Amino acid sequence: MKKHTFLITLFFALTACNRSPKDDGTSPSPLFPQPQSIEAKPKGGYAVNPVTGNTIQPLVNTLGDTIKTGVPIPAQGKVIHPDSVAKPKMIKIPTNLTTKNAHPNRYTVPKNKKTIPIDESKLTKIPLPTISPDDTVHYILNSIGQKVITGVPIPAKGNSVKAIQAKPTPALSPAFKDDAIANIQYLDVDQGMNSSYVYSILEDKNGNLWFGTNGGGVSKYNGESFTHYTEKEGLSNNIVMSILEDKNGNLWFGTNGGG
Repeated sequence: MKKHTFLITLFFALTACNRSPKDDGTSPSPLFPQPQSIEAKPKGGYAVNPVTGNTIQPLVNTLGDTIKTGVPIPAQGKVIHPDSVAKPKMIKIPTNLTTKNAHPNRYTVPKNKKTIPIDESKLTKIPLPTISPDDTVHYILNSIGQKVITGVPIPAKGNSVKAIQAKPTPALSPAFKDDAIANIQYLDVDQGMNSSYVYSILEDKNGNLWFGTNGGGVSKYNGESFTHYTEKEGLSNNIVMSILEDKNGNLWFGTNGGG
């Protein structure tokens, strides 16, 4: 009874191995054409390429002779008398060689450096607390050109922009690249992206993909639809270089407009 069970199992295993996979239309087409077998003709060769149909140009050596396939090429040597060759010149190496530094651009710092003493009694010292806000001679300028008042903290002020919630648009299914070496799916403007040039990608804690683009703002993809955020919705700039999600779930976008 056990022997018959083993034979039936082996029969089904061999039958499953001989089955060819069904093409349901989802697998990509082959990247390269199937190889062809062509009979070799080492003696006569081919005048026309049997695969492409193009005329095959003959091989010609430096002497102008046509090289035939399957025919040995005789090697002809040339005999030269030793007396016709110039004798090698012997150069004697001198014994009094001089040694030079291999690193001429390396300089040693002298030990006895010249120092210039500073007379602190002749220097004018102005303590920062003594500079009044109305002083027009001694003051500090920031990068914007504003006068900085000494001793007073400068509060950092941010700009608040009212954001507009964008409406999602349906997205097409990801496509396959024809010349890809693996089944790699991609998203582009044909599937609903706002731009083909992506600078940054982030997957948030909810599984949504955020794409920072070059000129198209930010595109949110949830697997079924795209939601685009641009300057119209409140972005400072449509060129988004970086995306960050903090511990509270807030998204931060680094743009060419500052943030």
